[in-house]
Amino acid sequence: MTSSQEIALRYSTAYFSLVKSKKNLKEAFQEVENLKAVFDNHNIIHFFDSPIYTIDQKKDILNTLIDETKGSKILKNFLNELIENGRFSLVSDIFEKLKKLYNEDSDEIEVEVISASNLTEKQLNNIKQALSKKLKKTITLSTKVNPKILGGLIIRHESKMVDGSLKTQLDNIRLKLKEL
Repeated sequence: MTSSQEIALRYSTAYFSLVKSKKNLKEAFQEVENLKAVFDNHNIIHFFDSPIYTIDQKKDILNTLIDETKGSKILKNFLNELIENGRFSLVSDIFEKLKKLYNEDSDEIEVEVISASNLTEKQLNNIKQALSKKLKKTITLSTKVNPKILGGLIIRHESKMVDGSLKTQLDNIRLKLKEL
């Protein structure tokens, strides 16, 4: 783990512990999810990291943004702390680590399912039930369609992936045939 990743983990753990002690973990997580798209914009990150603007100017903009999105005082103070400490460039990493901590704590995990075509609700429910039974966790599915996989599914969770796509199976057969 790089030092910036370690720093992001420390900040996310501190924020997670704070909101958990205040017993509003789900609301705090939802706040972070709502702001995540805003802070994934590199121009915004560059603004908050820029030496051209003073810390007070950055805080004013941030506080206006948090007020507009009806963010909590805890989140506002946390993000202001990142600005003061010159760590705002880590906000996306911190939010990702918060998501992981929240999912671990809540016994809920997010799984991405990639298919060649749109799946029916029944198929999605079957996948969800099978994963829930296997992992003994509540599953939240996100889906993507990628016609290039030809058929089957690719299932991803964090750094783990199960590739049951037809394309991969055909590629494996092709490799074995080349060995002959």
